Amino acid sequence: MARGKAGAEQAGLWKNWGPDGLAGIILRGAGNRMSQIHGNRILSYTVDLGNERIVFDTEYHAGAQHERTAIVFGSVCAHAFENEDKGSIIFDIEAASLEDFIEDNRDLLGQKKRYGWPLLYASEAELLEKLREARQQYFVIDSSFGLYGWVLAETMEIEVTDVSAA
Repeated sequence: MARGKAGAEQAGLWKNWGPDGLAGIILRGAGNRMSQIHGNRILSYTVDLGNERIVFDTEYHAGAQHERTAIVFGSVCAHAFENEDKGSIIFDIEAASLEDFIEDNRDLLGQKKRYGWPLLYASEAELLEKLREARQQYFVIDSSFGLYGWVLAETMEIEVTDVSAA
């Protein structure tokens, strides 16, 4: 299964990719360390269903460098997380194609379809169409340790909120 930019290009979504190779991802703050999230420890996360937002509060330590980073998903349609362990460390968050979302979650979609999850649809083709119309993207969270999963959202913003020397 092709993921990332190659998968999106195969799915005809290449127009959503910026010159930095990231789809719908906004980077704010200091530095340019591997998308500013590799090696970050998850301190907490908040799921705000009413405002369709998920926010991860993370921190990164390397020698004397210390950063606090917020990872904000906006216009969230659905999410699934597993292994929510204390000390979870992010390896990467990758934007994959919506076709990958359907393939990766076919069993889950089948189990929850009758409950209108992630939204009402009659066929996989209709689900794909509705997700595209809603400008949803499939963000896959890989971990070095602990929490992993995915988020269906329109946007993801990475904002370094604090940089200091230890």
